[in-house]
Amino acid sequence: MHITTEAQFLALMEEVDQSLKDDRIPIPSRPLYAVLHVARLTKNENWTLSGKAVAGVYEGASLDGHIIHWFTTRYGDRLKVDRSRGIFPILIRGDLYLVRLPEEVTLQADQIVQAYPFTARAAARCDPLDFVVGLAAGLRKVLTDQERNYISEACVEALEQLEEWLKAWEMIAGRMPVAASEAARRANGWFADATHLDLRLSATLAAEGEYGLSRWHSLQASEKAIKTFICHRGREPSKIHDLNRLHLEALALGLQPLEQVDIDMVQCAPAVRYTGVGSNHINAYNASWAARSICTCIAIQLP
Repeated sequence: MHITTEAQFLALMEEVDQSLKDDRIPIPSRPLYAVLHVARLTKNENWTLSGKAVAGVYEGASLDGHIIHWFTTRYGDRLKVDRSRGIFPILIRGDLYLVRLPEEVTLQADQIVQAYPFTARAAARCDPLDFVVGLAAGLRKVLTDQERNYISEACVEALEQLEEWLKAWEMIAGRMPVAASEAARRANGWFADATHLDLRLSATLAAEGEYGLSRWHSLQASEKAIKTFICHRGREPSKIHDLNRLHLEALALGLQPLEQVDIDMVQCAPAVRYTGVGSNHINAYNASWAARSICTCIAIQLP
């Protein structure tokens, strides 16, 4: 395919955007998907997200620049994403809180305090309590060293998980060949949804008291991650919400077994998203962390 006119380009962008909507690609992710899709159509192996649009030129880096400009004009601020590096729920004295790790945070191994107390040196470098949303000064003041360490270790674990997800994301999206199969590109969308959408919703909804919806998104994240693995093995996954059956399909294709306890914590009836029956802050919290573990195990095995 060769694009020669603005009218041809605009018509193509409407078609591509509608296709991404149909695939449930979140708006902030669409420019990347669109560049990849158009690169495939035009056989452009040197696609880039930093190209500059040149009037009347619809090839090479200029074409990529036109695509980015089209999305910027069409969606504006809706392209902006939450810049938190990681979001997860945490239990503090029986109540659920949300933790938001800022984009620039880096926690080194020596900041995980294995022996009490929570040292002044570690706290001076990076105090994880700063990342807990709505943690009041009065409660913060009375937290024990053990509770502080628990929060610190949860932050480090979340960052380690995120690192694995980003590796997988780069492998199946950022470095995806132009000639990638439809199955691989669909799997790309599933894993992006699982780690960048469903897990975040699982965490935020749990903290807001929407425990049934939180558990549903934990299930969705786990389901999409397993389906990603199946797709990358060249098979079509069953259209079901049964993690045990999907797990068996993936095992038959070479997946190293997931922890059964994680599967059990995540599995729930789809009806929980409507009624919330049987859901509470404990099983929503457990499901969210179990889903994170499942996504991480899948991410490690994808390459």
